[in-house]
Amino acid sequence: MRVVIAIIQECVAKQVLGEHSVESVAHHAKLGPGTTSAYATQTPVEPKLLITRRALNISQGGKWEFPGGKIEKGEQPFDALVREMKEELGIDVSAATHVMDIAGAITLMVYQVTAYAGVPRCCESQLAMRWVNVAELDLYEFPAPNADIIRRLRHLKSHQSE
Repeated sequence: MRVVIAIIQECVAKQVLGEHSVESVAHHAKLGPGTTSAYATQTPVEPKLLITRRALNISQGGKWEFPGGKIEKGEQPFDALVREMKEELGIDVSAATHVMDIAGAITLMVYQVTAYAGVPRCCESQLAMRWVNVAELDLYEFPAPNADIIRRLRHLKSHQSE
């Protein structure tokens, strides 16, 4: 079985505001009826990653995970990623980069989502959703196959800070 996994960073969120799009770590403020303002932070901010908590009544219940799901027979991995993110989070993924595969009883195909529209929310049986930085991942219990993903994220972060 093959599964797609999404690494979604808060800073690449693409919010559609009327006829205009904004890509950044955005702060939104209502200015009046029908008017929305978006502006980027001026100081560098470590991007936060989206994790969700699995329902209690399923395998690995209650543990945290990066969103994703099974690739259907005949489905391309990117198409599965787009479908799963729409079903699980209500977002429309428009771009993603394949980061790695983790082979095992289940092959995890990990993608970094680089552009999406919408505001992520729990649309299925997830118990919760959080935006966390890489260092905070240790505070959450993940299924064992996610350890390689987390190790890779730490490795990338350590090379970015050099």
